[in-house]
Order: sequence, then C-alpha cells, then structure tokens
Amino acid sequence: TGGAEVSTNPTFEWNAVERASWYKIFIGSDTTGKVYNAYHRAADVCSGSTCTYQPTQYLLSGSPVSSLEYATGHRWYIMPVNVGGNGSWSTAQNFVTEPEP
Repeated sequence: TGGAEVSTNPTFEWNAVERASWYKIFIGSDTTGKVYNAYHRAADVCSGSTCTYQPTQYLLSGSPVSSLEYATGHRWYIMPVNVGGNGSWSTAQNFVTEPEP
C-alpha cells in the first residue's frame, strides 16, 4: 500500500468486516483501467480477522493474463457484502509493480 513496490503477482490482504459474507475486489491499472473485478466468499478468503487473496488471472486490454504489467501503478479496493446489501468501498490502496527483470 502507499505506493509500495510489489511483485506482478501480489497477494492482497485486508481486515475482515463483521458480518461480511462476501468481498468484492477491484484492481485498476494506471494505464489500462480495470484489471480485476470479482466477488469472493468470506469463508474462502478470511481466517480470523484477516483476509487474503491472490488472483491467478487479470485482464489486460480485454485479454486474460496471469500477472500484472511490470513497472505500473495500480490501486485496489475492497467492498464487504452480506444479505443486507453492499457495504462501502474501502479507501484506495496504491502500489507499483516491480520493474521488468
């Protein structure tokens, strides 16, 4: 977060929200826009008060790819969801992927 440099296959981590049964994860790229946008069951991504998820596929210009672009700024958000509806989006968390080796 905070513009940290991360791998092109990052694991995303956030605090669990009480009574959330699902989480919507959105990841956007500074160059191509939306690269990931999906719902995940809380039971599948959370353990105790921490949730983690590592996507295995992203979209780059509409085509599926297995990793994010090198040396690119991104932002991600989490939205908790339950039977009552959608919660609010989290504050944007920013990061930059590592340079190409």
